[in-house]
Amino acid sequence: MKKIVIPIFLMILILSSYLVFSDTSPIISQTVFDSYGFTPDSLSHREKNIQCEGSLQLSINTQKPMGLYYSVSNEKHTILYRDNFEFNSQEKNKYWALIQFPQKGIYSITVLLLDQSYKTFLHYTVNCSQGFNDSDLPVYTTKVFQDLGFKTEVLPYKNLVVETDRKVTFPFKNEQFLKYGVSVTDLSLKPEFLNYSPNPNYTFRERYQGISDYSLYAFFSKKGLYIFRFYAWDIIAKKGGCIAEYIIKVTGDNVLSDIDREVYGENTVIPEDSWYAAEKNYDYSKIDDYVKKTPLEIRTDIRQLAAYLQKIATNDREKARTIYVWLQYFIRYDEEMRDTMDLTGEDWIFRTSFEGTLELRYAVCNGYATLFVLLARLMNMEAVFIEGIKIFAGQPHAWNAILVDNHWRLLDATSSPEAHITIEQLFLTDPKIFMFENYPSEPFWQLQKTPHTMMEVIELFMKKVNTE
Repeated sequence: MKKIVIPIFLMILILSSYLVFSDTSPIISQTVFDSYGFTPDSLSHREKNIQCEGSLQLSINTQKPMGLYYSVSNEKHTILYRDNFEFNSQEKNKYWALIQFPQKGIYSITVLLLDQSYKTFLHYTVNCSQGFNDSDLPVYTTKVFQDLGFKTEVLPYKNLVVETDRKVTFPFKNEQFLKYGVSVTDLSLKPEFLNYSPNPNYTFRERYQGISDYSLYAFFSKKGLYIFRFYAWDIIAKKGGCIAEYIIKVTGDNVLSDIDREVYGENTVIPEDSWYAAEKNYDYSKIDDYVKKTPLEIRTDIRQLAAYLQKIATNDREKARTIYVWLQYFIRYDEEMRDTMDLTGEDWIFRTSFEGTLELRYAVCNGYATLFVLLARLMNMEAVFIEGIKIFAGQPHAWNAILVDNHWRLLDATSSPEAHITIEQLFLTDPKIFMFENYPSEPFWQLQKTPHTMMEVIELFMKKVNTE
């Protein structure tokens, strides 16, 4: 019998095809898979059918950064929800996703990558023997959680599922002033990818108590299930990521009205005119001179800086003034960053953080407003970061409100080269004047009995100009 010889290269090709396309392997779009440098060992799960109970963690290794997403469908091929893979800052080039399943059943997971357009390159079938249980523990990204110095007592809820009819309050401690954030995946919606429009089903507010105590409020308008994630980053050490994940079960539908008054206080909204009349004549000359002599060696240490500034102050308005003048005098406006706005990833996070602002001594509005909040808290005052637009420039902008004499007061410490106003005009400014400069995203922060639309503000400004 004639001996059959199979070339080695052909054997390798057959073997590799078996690894990728065999019945036990996930379904892979080979062209996309190869063109982006993936290999079978890039995947945490190489089998086509995955067994799980309640949740599943997928991870993918890649040699270059990219947008990775997944969608979850049921047996009827109805997409239940979509979300993105998280970048694992502890393990280079690794992305992961923790997928929760609400009930027992067969699910399909499709993995996509974003490169100008979405490209499907991976499919799994998941047999979930049970849905997540209300008594399950929250999901902690243990290594990130511990590396950042957190303990499980930091977070308020010990069960995975948190049930509410409208609002959830998350008090937690952040003694290291880590940059933090949250995200929500609304499992009741089927949004398109990269849909950045505001979601009407939920919104957030936050307040601080003292230096390290935070309260984050999540309000929900529509009943359903939501995946709620906490994130934290150590800017200097360049580490961080998702630290904890909950399922929020909302039991009723709501109209989210007056939530700002609920969070920030009913009687702190309407400042009195007489206070602003007196503010115009307040003598800050000694404070301003003192601030401008801040020693060089403490200008990058946030705690020493706060301690130095508040020595001269005798009340909260003077404390606020020290921070305001220091930012105006020692932080230069970063025109390059404003003009390009092409910074991404770690560089963007660093340059918009309080650490980056102190070290570089340059900032755009985010840096000014972020640093103001932290310095105020270190002086036992409460300040708020406000987002909106610069009305006549038409540009996104950020500024602050601070609680002084039991009322919220507005200020804008950003020292933009185009500013055509004096320093006093945007420090503890009467809201009826301040509104002609900055328009907040949240009407509450107009701090007026009847908030105006932007068109109304412009009309009032033109009327004011014509009568002067």
